[in-house]
Amino acid sequence: MRHEDKLILSATTITAFLTPFMGSSINLAIPEIGAEFSGSVVLLSWIVSAYLLTSALFIVPIGRYADMRGRWRIFECGSLFFALSAFICMLAPSIQILILGRIIQGIAGAMIYATSIAIIAVHIQREHRGYALGINVACVYLGTTLGPFLGGTLTECFGWRSIFLFTIIIATIALINTLHVAKGIREEKGTEKYDTCGAIIYAAMILAAMLAVSTESRASIPLFIAAAILFAVFYVYELRHDNPVFQIRLFKGNKRFTYANLAALINYSSTFAIGFFFSIYLQTVRGFDPMISGMLLISQPLFQMIFSVYVGKLSDRYDSGMLAAFGMGLITVSLSTFIFITADTPIWMPMIALCFTGIGYGCFSAPNTHTVMDSVDDTSSGVASGVLSTMRVSGMMISMALASLVFSIGVGSAVLADADRGALVSSINLGFTLFLFLGIIGTCASLAAYKSRKRV
Repeated sequence: MRHEDKLILSATTITAFLTPFMGSSINLAIPEIGAEFSGSVVLLSWIVSAYLLTSALFIVPIGRYADMRGRWRIFECGSLFFALSAFICMLAPSIQILILGRIIQGIAGAMIYATSIAIIAVHIQREHRGYALGINVACVYLGTTLGPFLGGTLTECFGWRSIFLFTIIIATIALINTLHVAKGIREEKGTEKYDTCGAIIYAAMILAAMLAVSTESRASIPLFIAAAILFAVFYVYELRHDNPVFQIRLFKGNKRFTYANLAALINYSSTFAIGFFFSIYLQTVRGFDPMISGMLLISQPLFQMIFSVYVGKLSDRYDSGMLAAFGMGLITVSLSTFIFITADTPIWMPMIALCFTGIGYGCFSAPNTHTVMDSVDDTSSGVASGVLSTMRVSGMMISMALASLVFSIGVGSAVLADADRGALVSSINLGFTLFLFLGIIGTCASLAAYKSRKRV
């Protein structure tokens, strides 16, 4: 690998660590935040969901803008805003201000999500692309691995606000490193006009769809209808636009791209809230402190990190769709064990299942990303990266929405500390049942992406 490639990889991997660390570490602080602000389970879920929702709204529009005006500039701004938003969260005097800070952090995350994979795909030599993606994914899982442990330790020793202080430090290091690497990068800037109207319609469509999934009230039906109408308008508008914000044509006739993105959406829909569920299960139901809970949850992301590098390198030699399908199938098998956990289940049983979930994740993520990026040409890499990131973040949002929904059904608006333990366990069982169903669909989508390899 060239020296230039190594510099680019170093810049993107630091931010690859940062965003998942923030997501996985905050889960361990949810009970303490709830105790300080007397928040309900549903309201506390928005500390996670607010970040995911705003990321989903902005990833594709920002990805398209970055393709036209320069990816590195957007990448730099994302690192800066991530640090600033963490500062707001650290000083938040109420749960509402904390959620506001997370919204800003979601926009910063969108800037990073929409550009990092595209930067690797465009600037690193193709023969090393799978390896680079494996390293990138490994750093994602390193952040996810250290998140529960450090999040639990920081919360236990210094309080939940220390998590955001740690994030500020890492984000500052990432920004300094990015500014250094960017000096040697030259990017051509397009002159075409940005599709502002399409970006607005897209954001409104995603917002309506995500809110429809998140709410249990009668408003969900009108929101679903609004999302469907906006989708139809967006589809027609984008097909007729010369420089669309979302290249729908990427999906037309490219089954491998379509199925791989669908698999990513379902993968994250069926797995992202696992950490949220187990944080509540271990601390509120089983009575473990944040530090011990973080140590117990470290197994899944640890195996993700270990396997993602090796399997990512394998995807340079073997069909990445086949590897991704195997990983998704393994995740689905492990999900089937979670639907039977009770308040008395021996703790080693779900921990072993989490290890297999991590192995499946490691086998799925890098190869599936490789599949998506190899199914398009370099001129569409930014949009393809944005689409894939949107699938991931939308899947995370759906996962959290389903978690919020099952808790809303099971425990209502009760404060987490006062919620009935049996009702919490029943809600978690229901949530994992839904995730198992999604996992089966995701496995089928991965197999379809693998089988379509000869038609690209």
